[in-house]
Amino acid sequence: MSYVVVRAGCSEDRVRKNKLYKALLGTTSSTGGRRYRSRGLLHKLGGIRLSRGVYLIPVDSVEPLLDELEKRGLRGCMEVLDICLYPCRQPVRRERA
Repeated sequence: MSYVVVRAGCSEDRVRKNKLYKALLGTTSSTGGRRYRSRGLLHKLGGIRLSRGVYLIPVDSVEPLLDELEKRGLRGCMEVLDICLYPCRQPVRRERA
């Protein structure tokens, strides 16, 4: 599967930056001793977080991501940098014995 490298950031506006990161990574809230988690767009679209503000998004999921950010008014905060030349793989999780 091929991926696209995207960079997120709205350095000029802290409120938009927080909205963007909540949309990408999701949120967790606590009510009555229970925790409720909403998954972000990154999890829903199969993306991988490389570092703060830099993500790998599958090529076929870039358009849905940008469309969703456009609906939320956050499209200007996302920049598509490059397409991976080599197919990237999901990290292999090894079980401990």
